[in-house]
Amino acid sequence: MKKEVPEGLKVKYYHTRAYGDDHFTILPRGGETEAVIFLGDEEIVRGVAVCNPIDNYRKSIGRDISLGRALKALEDGQLSDVP
Repeated sequence: MKKEVPEGLKVKYYHTRAYGDDHFTILPRGGETEAVIFLGDEEIVRGVAVCNPIDNYRKSIGRDISLGRALKALEDGQLSDVP
């Protein structure tokens, strides 16, 4: 089910991937996706999804989970403490 961001807010996603021992090879497993919701230029809430190191990383799944967590935090009034 597609999650809707309330009107007037925008979302930016940040993806972090796991690297191999050589620090150059991107591993197919593990990683992290963060959804940050902004009101104008001000960050108001964020949600994070962490992929288990034994699971294949899928950007679309990370986006869905992190956005859901950010929207839940917004609904619960858990706003970011970013100055």
